[in-house]
Amino acid sequence: MKMRLSVFSLLFVLLILFLLYKLFLTPGGRAGLPPESPLKTIDKAKALSADSSFDIIVRGINSFKQEKGELPATLEELVPFYLRILPADPWGRPFRYNPQEGGSYTLASAGADGRFDTSDDLVKKE
Repeated sequence: MKMRLSVFSLLFVLLILFLLYKLFLTPGGRAGLPPESPLKTIDKAKALSADSSFDIIVRGINSFKQEKGELPATLEELVPFYLRILPADPWGRPFRYNPQEGGSYTLASAGADGRFDTSDDLVKKE
């Protein structure tokens, strides 16, 4: 009888460990949910990279505005005095720049699909 109880206890512990593994240590560690597709993960990383490019361009625009008292008409005006090169978005395409009256502007990346004005666009308004 004692031997049966020990085998049952061991099996029970192994079952609990297996369930914990499946819940917490599976790829993605998201409590048993299927792991994210690699393409989705890459797109998230590219979106973070776009934020860095936005910051670089914003610094150039702000320096231009501080020195000249107005926004540049195009991003190309920033090169080479305010930016060494004009960064492309993480997908290798140019950012769209739209200056507005009153000193505000919008920077945008077309995102993964390469088309502006779609749901995956990355936009920064200043």
